[in-house]
Amino acid sequence: MHVHVVLFDGFDPLDALGPYEVLQAAALAGGDVTAELVTAEGPREVPSGIPRLTLRATGTLDPAVADVVIIPGGAGALSGDGEHTVQAVLARSLETGLPALAKLALEREGTLVATVCGGSLILAMAGLISGRHATTNHQGLDALAATGARPVRARLVDDGDLVTAAGITSGVDLGLYLVERETGPQIAHAVETLFAHERRGTAWSPPPAPPPPGKANHASHPTPTSPPPLDAPAPPHHPTPLDPHHPTPADPHHPTFLDPYHPMPLHPRRRMLPPFPLHRPAPQRCRASDAEGRS
Repeated sequence: MHVHVVLFDGFDPLDALGPYEVLQAAALAGGDVTAELVTAEGPREVPSGIPRLTLRATGTLDPAVADVVIIPGGAGALSGDGEHTVQAVLARSLETGLPALAKLALEREGTLVATVCGGSLILAMAGLISGRHATTNHQGLDALAATGARPVRARLVDDGDLVTAAGITSGVDLGLYLVERETGPQIAHAVETLFAHERRGTAWSPPPAPPPPGKANHASHPTPTSPPPLDAPAPPHHPTPLDPHHPTPADPHHPTFLDPYHPMPLHPRRRMLPPFPLHRPAPQRCRASDAEGRS
């Protein structure tokens, strides 16, 4: 699994480095995982939204190469109208080549697109996830709904080839979820042990789509079988004899058939213990003449 973690000017460092470090740890734990910091423009120094914190991207975002594309959110002021607000940072990302490459990734079969925090808003504002289930930071759920996406108030939302995470710290949980989903629980558990962190939240996913009319989805909804009639013969059963010197018949319909877990004879058809007698012999009472004779 090759992962491209996308950087853009003003990105949130924890949104990007949380899943990135999880993926690198998964590789150290033996998982077939590689991760790379990329941009839409190619290798360059990328300033984050945190002052004086810059990361270097070593590659170019290429949906034809990456199996997974992770898009972080932006960092900045939460209120106001200046150029350093989160809203302005996300809006400037739309002026880059990121939306077009993200569109190619979403359309390419076999490529998974994941987002952290405001990363889903970038896709939503670009009109790429209209009608799709997604989540984002709790403060951006209304903005997500306004774009036509279907917001879910959950920490992780798995909508098939689109997996979105909520707040900033959920990027670590997103990385663990992707590792478990794509490489297996053993590798994910090894990373959790290394990080001393257990993944938080349940990954919400929409219910499966109903099958087309006239066709049954046997894979996910197997047709229930009717119970056997009460007078049906018992299924074949071949227990080990209780006594090798006196083997009992192996036919469950034989009156003396014994089951190793029920050493009493079983009913020839119902394979149940035979009914016990419901009456007992009446107790013998001492008659007066007998009592006189004994005295």
